[in-house]
Amino acid sequence: MAKNAIDFYAELNIVSLIFIGGEPTLYPDLVELVAHARQRGIPELTVVTNGRRLFDEQYAQSLANSGLDTFSVTIHSAREELHDLISRRRAAHQAFVGIRNAVATGKKCFINLVVSKDNIDDVPASIPIFLNEWGVANVTISCANPAVTGDSVDGSASLHPRRFAELIVALADFPKEVQILHELPICLIPEPILVKLLREQRLGFGCHVGVGNGVILDIDGDMLPCNSFAGHKLVTLFKGVEAQFTPDEFLRYWTHDESFREFRQDVNVYRSQKCRECDIWQICNSGCPIVFGHYDPEEIILGSPKSMTLQRVQHLLKGGDD
Repeated sequence: MAKNAIDFYAELNIVSLIFIGGEPTLYPDLVELVAHARQRGIPELTVVTNGRRLFDEQYAQSLANSGLDTFSVTIHSAREELHDLISRRRAAHQAFVGIRNAVATGKKCFINLVVSKDNIDDVPASIPIFLNEWGVANVTISCANPAVTGDSVDGSASLHPRRFAELIVALADFPKEVQILHELPICLIPEPILVKLLREQRLGFGCHVGVGNGVILDIDGDMLPCNSFAGHKLVTLFKGVEAQFTPDEFLRYWTHDESFREFRQDVNVYRSQKCRECDIWQICNSGCPIVFGHYDPEEIILGSPKSMTLQRVQHLLKGGDD
């Protein structure tokens, strides 16, 4: 099924394929799948991993040799004891050596650092170690958002969005290799910092579900809205090894089916009256909708940054000056 799915995606001319889990390196045929995706000409191939199996230098090299472009390793801290505390495993040593092995292959190695209540104070100290001592190409910082558990939203392990915004301010003068994935309302970021991050192309924002530019396939052949919605299928894409659509049928379905359109409309709603009056809401969309299953939007959303317009944001994203 996985090989057929890769063939299906190749026919759709996708620009990026991500192997993610769970933990994809536990899957015995991952190297073969990456090689298959490379043979089908998919431009960018990424494995998102906790890094532990990369401790095996030969395994890391086999992934690199199969055609992988990027190792994306989730790390909580450069301090072993804190990483182990958050991951609830005594695994930091394996992961840290695994990152060095990934870097040694010559492929891009990124660190994905999810900021929580437990590690937020450690982030500024860990980043220089990741970049300067471990040699990773990029560190992406994101906020620990609420999680979907069954039919409810659990925010007990999440980080308050305004606390994350304070961290963004603290990281504003860090090097361009430090990227911010801000799946939250953009208005939380003070305007001078927002302008700086946009101009330096260090800020990712918005929700892919609302614009429909990502497809998630789970191990049962179901298509999910995003990784946070395990068990909440939109449609069955594969039954066994057989695709339920041709690529052209799927594109028409994905673009025009009423259930998909309604789902996107449910995601793209104004979370506050302040959003209705915001000039840049259409590229922000209030961030991840799951956030507001736990947090009150009237508490979080501040309203449109005074001088930010859609045209100005687009200009800054192209590297333009004011």
